Amino acid sequence: MKEILRKIKADVILSAVLCIVLGIILFLYTEQATSLFCKLLAVVLIIMGAAHLITYFTDRVGNNLRLIGGIIVLLLGLWIFINPRIIINLIPAVIGAILFLHGVEDLRLAMEAKNGSSSGWISCLVLAIVNLVIGVLLIVKAFEAAQIAFKLIGIALVYDGISDLWIVSRAAKAAKDAEQEINAIDTEGKEV
Repeated sequence: MKEILRKIKADVILSAVLCIVLGIILFLYTEQATSLFCKLLAVVLIIMGAAHLITYFTDRVGNNLRLIGGIIVLLLGLWIFINPRIIINLIPAVIGAILFLHGVEDLRLAMEAKNGSSSGWISCLVLAIVNLVIGVLLIVKAFEAAQIAFKLIGIALVYDGISDLWIVSRAAKAAKDAEQEINAIDTEGKEV
């Protein structure tokens, strides 16, 4: 149990720090960050498509699926590179879904804190619910105003990171308290 909690704690802390850093970058450099992300995605897809095509033409057996897949991925990469706005409009919905999933995980951790009799479980529950609401809001509002959505994403990611750090600290404290309670040894003393 202790090892599992340590792994979960490390994963959540790393994820939280990355969310905070990405959130600050998105909030401060919205246009540059989104444009760079789309261009990088396009380049990766172009390279993948080209690699599939090269493999198809250099492989003596020749797999038609590799040819079709390579052409599709290459064309998709070129299309995204030429029209990055398409992807920019999808990003808020994807990040909203990720934040929603973080909120679900935060709810689980809040319930663990409650079961461990932690006094901070209510604050964890409130933070988790706010994460769920922000995730849904980003999914719903994703296509209305991309620039505003990206500012909101930046704020939401920073919030998500900070709330994850708080929630994991409360869940870890509750688990530690529960473990200490289990390991407590009752002894009867004799007066000499």
